[in-house]
Amino acid sequence: MILSRGLPFVRSPLREKKLAEGKTKQKAVVCIMRKLVNIIYAMMTKKTAYMMPNVPTKQAG
Repeated sequence: MILSRGLPFVRSPLREKKLAEGKTKQKAVVCIMRKLVNIIYAMMTKKTAYMMPNVPTKQAG
């Protein structure tokens, strides 16, 4: 699948979760795209800016 080669959001924990649930790779990508579309639609209707969530990072070592 060409879509999953260069897009970083496709290699997300959500994708891994959907694959573990038994979905195919293409259906997992569709789930991610639908989630992004829902976020963008909500932003447009509420006229708000996207605020990046605070995600703790793992430290090396």
